[in-house]
Amino acid sequence: MSEEEVRLRDAMPRPLLAVFAVLAIAGLAATVALLIRPPQAAEVPLAERRPAARAPYDHDPIEVFPAPVPEEIPAFRAPCEEVAGARPEGGPSFVARVRDAMSLICGVAKGGPDAELTRAARAFDGVTIRIAEFARSGIESTLDEDARVVWVNLKLTARQRTATELAPVLLHEAVHLLEPGGTAAIELRARRVEDAACRTFLRPADRPFWCQDAAAIIALPEPEALALLAAAGFPPA
Repeated sequence: MSEEEVRLRDAMPRPLLAVFAVLAIAGLAATVALLIRPPQAAEVPLAERRPAARAPYDHDPIEVFPAPVPEEIPAFRAPCEEVAGARPEGGPSFVARVRDAMSLICGVAKGGPDAELTRAARAFDGVTIRIAEFARSGIESTLDEDARVVWVNLKLTARQRTATELAPVLLHEAVHLLEPGGTAAIELRARRVEDAACRTFLRPADRPFWCQDAAAIIALPEPEALALLAAAGFPPA
């Protein structure tokens, strides 16, 4: 401690010194407590991680901020006739990623043990797929039911994300393409299809949180799952 600091300390009234000492100890204790147990963000309830509908969207994004579309959109070469009517609009990397996701979807569109998954895989005729950011965070995608546009969250185009993660998201929206309205029962079917796609395309260790959310909801008894979705704002019928 410097001579100046010593003089300042000696000149300071003893009660004030005591206050400073208490505040210093309290601040140190608070810092240690935060390091040991950092604050946790409030967890969004399971049924609300894909929010309920608000026309024209099947999952309310509050607001959609479309990503720019290039003047010349690369041609989409569909990997099978079942998805030939899909129209991804974006740059070359996005169109290529959608094509890779559709290649996976083609595998289940041909038929298989899950009839609902096969039905959803054939629902992309006349559907535009675009990139956007949403005012509500945490949404992977939303469907504009009137315009038949699937809006995909920009995060799904990041380099570390893959077509195998995108395919279940697209198939979730495919159920809403087939059954507009956004009721709890329709949403539960969409979650079932999403879970089936996650199990088909991804190993358990590779399944992102939206796959885990879908699995958690469909693991519930159906009446409980429907009640949970209805409580989150999905119309019961």
